[in-house]
Amino acid sequence: MPYRRNASPFKTGLAPRFLALILAFHSGVATAVEWADVRLDNRDLNAAAQADYRIPVRPGIPGKTPYWNRHSRRFLYAPAFDFPAVAAAAKYRFRASTGQTFTGEQPYDPLTTIWADIPVGPVELVVEALDEDGNVLSVAGTRRFYRAAPFTTPYRDAVVGYRECALKGLRFLLTEPHVQHWKSSSEPDPNYSLYCYPSKVIGALVQAMALYGKLAPEHRDDALAIAKNAADYLMRYSQPADAVLAHWPPTYSGEKHAARGQNHLVMWQEPSNVAEGYLDLFDATGERVYFEAAVRIASTYERSQAEDGSWPLKADLATGKTVSEQRCIPTYVTVFLDRLVAQYGETRFAPCRDAALGWMLQNPVRTYNWTGQFEDVGVNVDAYTNLQRGDAATLAIILLSKSSRTDATLKTALELIRFCEDQFVVWDKPNPDNWGRPAKGAPQDWARDLRTWSPPCVLEQYKYYVPVDASAASMILAYAKAYEATGEQLYLAKATALANMMTIWQDMQSGYLPTRWLVGRGDINWLNCATYDIQALLTLDSVLSKTTER
Repeated sequence: MPYRRNASPFKTGLAPRFLALILAFHSGVATAVEWADVRLDNRDLNAAAQADYRIPVRPGIPGKTPYWNRHSRRFLYAPAFDFPAVAAAAKYRFRASTGQTFTGEQPYDPLTTIWADIPVGPVELVVEALDEDGNVLSVAGTRRFYRAAPFTTPYRDAVVGYRECALKGLRFLLTEPHVQHWKSSSEPDPNYSLYCYPSKVIGALVQAMALYGKLAPEHRDDALAIAKNAADYLMRYSQPADAVLAHWPPTYSGEKHAARGQNHLVMWQEPSNVAEGYLDLFDATGERVYFEAAVRIASTYERSQAEDGSWPLKADLATGKTVSEQRCIPTYVTVFLDRLVAQYGETRFAPCRDAALGWMLQNPVRTYNWTGQFEDVGVNVDAYTNLQRGDAATLAIILLSKSSRTDATLKTALELIRFCEDQFVVWDKPNPDNWGRPAKGAPQDWARDLRTWSPPCVLEQYKYYVPVDASAASMILAYAKAYEATGEQLYLAKATALANMMTIWQDMQSGYLPTRWLVGRGDINWLNCATYDIQALLTLDSVLSKTTER
C-alpha cells in the first residue's frame, strides 16, 4: 500500500471545482456534497487549504456567540476579535502591521479579506473607528498574535507502513519490563511511576494487550495473560457494590506525580477508559466477567447522571461529593456507552448516551470552552485559559460516526476539527524569536523550546503547549473520519502527513513510540499515549485500504 506523499489518491484535476465546493460548504450554500470523484495533486491540496483558512472558526458575536479565542496566541484560520463598538462610528479600519488593511462594518469582523496576504509570523492588529468621512474617532482595539504556517504538502514519507508501525509499537509495549511484570504479578511494577494513574494507564495497557493478542497469534497467550492480570487488579481495587460510585476504579494511586494527595478523588471520564479495556478483553477471551464489569461501570454512570445529561469533572471517590465547579466533557463516556448499545445491544444505556451528547451540543459546542481535563493539570481554571483539542476532536468523530448524521451535525463536526487544527496543529516550525513563548524560567519552558520541534506535529493544551504523540493521534483519527464522511482529499492528506511523522519518530529497532516529539530532549513513556498512537495508525491503515479498493 502506498504511503508516499505524491502517491494515489492525490491525483491531478478538478481544483477549481474543489475550491468552489469548500467555499459553498462553509458559507452554508451547500450542505450535502458528493466528493468521491475529486482527486487533487499537491498544488490543488495547498490551494484548497489556503481557501479554507480564510473561513473563521466559530467567530464571536457580541451578546450572541462567545469569543473563545481571547487567550489564543496563534491562528491558522482567519480570526475575529472581541473589540467593542464605538459610539458614532460609521465603519472600522483594520490595519495589520504586515501592511494589509480593509474596512469593515463591525469591529469584530473576521480578517477574511486580508488573511491570505498576511505572511507567516507575528502580527500587530489595530482596529480604528471611523466617522462618515473616514476620520479616526478612536482605536476600537488592538491584538498581537502569530499567523501560523498553513498546510503545505508535500511532507515527509512514511518510514514503514502504518500497520507495521503499530505492530512494532505493540511489540515494544509487550517487552517493556513493567509490562512483563504483569505476567507473574497481580500488582503493578513500582518502577514504572505512571501506574499512579491506574484508570488511564493500566486501562490502556489492557486495551493494548487485548489488541496485540488479536493481531499477533504468536504472542496471544502472553498478551492476554498480562491483560487479564491488569484488568483483575483494576477490578480488585474498584469501589464495592454498595458504594456511591459502585465498581469504579481509582483515578489515582500512590504518591508519584500528580497522584500525591489525590488518591481519594476520581475524574469522571476515567472509568470509561477502563471499561473499554474490559470490553476489549471480553472480545478477545469470551470471558463474561469482563463484559459484566464494563456494564457495572456503565450502570454507575447511568445512576450518577444529572437531569441535564452532565456529570461533575472531579469528585470524592467514596462519597461522590464534587470538588470542582467544572462539568465533565463526556466524550469518552459517550463513546463507551454507544459501544455498549451498538455492539452489544445494551439499549438501556441509549438514553444516558443521548443525554450526554445533548449536553455537549448545548454547552461546549455553544461556548467552545474546550477546557483541558487532564488528571495531572489543575481544574477550575478560568474559561478559555487552557483550551485543548482532545474532546473537541473526539466529539467530531462521534458526530461523524452517527448513522443518523445530518447536514447540521456534519457541519458542526467539521468546524470542531477546524478549531483543533487552528489552535493545535503545527504544519511548519514557528520562529522561536517571535512566537510568544512564556517568560524565561516558566514551568516547562525547556519543553516549549521551538528549536526542538519537528513539524508537522500537534500540541496538547495551552498549559502544555508542546508536541505530543497522542495529540497527533487524535487528529489522525479526526481527519480520517472526516475523509470517510465527506470524501474530501484534504482531510486524508492531513491525516497521512501526521501519520507519516509518527513512523519517523518511532525507534525502528525497538518499536518505541515517544510521547513528546522534541528533538534532543528526554522523554517519559506514557503507555496510554502509545496505545492511542497504535489505534490511530491501524484506523488510518484501514481507511486507506478501503480507499485503495474503491
